[in-house]
Amino acid sequence: MHSRIAVAVGIVFVSLLPAPGQTVGPEGTSKGSSFTEKWVFISHNFANEKNCDEVIAVLDRAAKAGYNGMAVTDCKFFRWNEVKEEEYAANLARVRRAARDRNIKIYAFCCSQHTDLLSNDVNLAEGQPVVGAPFLARGGKLVPIDDDLQIVNGSFEEVDNGRPKGWKVNGGNVAVDTAVQSQGRSSVRVKAATQLSQKIKLVPNRYYRLKMRIKSEEIEPAYQFNVYLSSSDNTRLLCYKPFGIAKTQDWKEHSWEFNTMDVPEMMITFGIWGEYPGTVWVDEMTIEPGALVNLIRRDGCPFKMTSADGKTVYVEGKDFEGARDPLLGRANNILGVYDYWHRPPVMTLPAGSRIREGQKVLVSYAHAVTIYGWSTFPCLNEPAIWPLLEKHLAWVHKLLKPDGYILSHDEIRHYGWDASCRKVGKEPAELLAENIHRCVALVHKEDPGKPIYIWNDMIDPNMNAAKTGYYYFVNGGPGPWYGSWKGLDKDLIILNWNHFPNEKRKRSLRFFEQLGHKQILAGYYDQSPKMMTPWLQEAAGVKGVIGVMYTTWVRRFDDLDEFIKTVERFAQGTIEHRRD
Repeated sequence: MHSRIAVAVGIVFVSLLPAPGQTVGPEGTSKGSSFTEKWVFISHNFANEKNCDEVIAVLDRAAKAGYNGMAVTDCKFFRWNEVKEEEYAANLARVRRAARDRNIKIYAFCCSQHTDLLSNDVNLAEGQPVVGAPFLARGGKLVPIDDDLQIVNGSFEEVDNGRPKGWKVNGGNVAVDTAVQSQGRSSVRVKAATQLSQKIKLVPNRYYRLKMRIKSEEIEPAYQFNVYLSSSDNTRLLCYKPFGIAKTQDWKEHSWEFNTMDVPEMMITFGIWGEYPGTVWVDEMTIEPGALVNLIRRDGCPFKMTSADGKTVYVEGKDFEGARDPLLGRANNILGVYDYWHRPPVMTLPAGSRIREGQKVLVSYAHAVTIYGWSTFPCLNEPAIWPLLEKHLAWVHKLLKPDGYILSHDEIRHYGWDASCRKVGKEPAELLAENIHRCVALVHKEDPGKPIYIWNDMIDPNMNAAKTGYYYFVNGGPGPWYGSWKGLDKDLIILNWNHFPNEKRKRSLRFFEQLGHKQILAGYYDQSPKMMTPWLQEAAGVKGVIGVMYTTWVRRFDDLDEFIKTVERFAQGTIEHRRD
């Protein structure tokens, strides 16, 4: 869900006054029913006065349409060092007064396990281990020399029956092109419905960067050309990086950064999927070590350097220096935002170092990971996150005085790898349940008696807590989050965004009904309001479904009124609805 929310924005929900209770007719048909909660999702940065004006204008429309509650978040709830408290408090006070004047309740998002928390300490990110990466002492520096991963014929110079040697070809539109190349004698030319792939054996827990140069000509649509790094059994991707080429572009370097984790064999696959026009050339494909890019330094991510035989452990400050990454978590000069690649830090050898020129050493450490260019996660088992969460709750409570809180646990895509996690000796699902329970306790302590909501996806076996399959870079699996719902506080109200039209959506509703949780349907997603009707039909008669939410990712409120009308027509029996 956060994949649709920009970094420097906030989130607001609005809900309706209680409506008449639901009655159930023959054969499970609900008639004359309505929901007690009807919310709208708004995202904004409340440090900006103009944004506050826009939100108040939306509240005017919402109140007239019947919406009556407001749940708010803002990246500044964690980025308190980026605002002037007096001005920020005044802006929030304006929004709060506007909500109260319109009989709109306020609910605050809290306890985020995402990027904004990391703005306070970029080293709190979940660490991906690197074990025994080789470096060479050269010219007073330690240079990465890891060549355990090699691509066969990455220059596409070797040819077998007109095709590049060492590559498996799926499709017939491929050729080694000696007339077009980035360097050397040739490149590989790919056209419609053709892909090339190569398997490479991996050394576990190593960090690499795959590079290649790409040229395109009239490829339409351009996104049909893609590159994937996956486990050889195709169950896991090793890199989630936004990628795109231009319809026509001259030679340009592209790269993919990845950790081998515990995957024994990798498949590199590139090509065009589908019968589309245009041509793409690929050349100079290489793999190099990841060096110390995005290096994390904290107790839960220990740094260790040894001799090649492992017998000598070298001392930082005495035998080497510079094992810090000053660019960690500072992409685009925004704290807590991590890039895939930047200038690697360089380790040096001080006078008196025991490491000699030409000597190989082995380095073990952990690095941060980013997914889709924005998504990096704190280590849930790092003790230092809890004082930050407490400060965050106190800040939100003081400024907003909310009527309730919403836990921001959703789409946690990297977890369970670093020493902070492994030393606990528990499965990710159990640790997540404990984290949620502790967050609930923090809310109760800070603001007793207030209702607490939570997204469904991380505790839903029909979504991210499925029993089968891996989940992004979460350690463990299949099903690393399966069972995360066990032991949850029964008073938690579920914001269910399992809106996809399939059997899992129905099962999700029944699952939380059986657990005894109330639910709110989080739908819309900048599509037709009519798409809510099938979901409402499936929810008819499900005990504890108390509301709906108008959820827009792009601040599109054109359908605000029609959304509520669609829900009300259904509630009034104008649209037939029955329990399956």
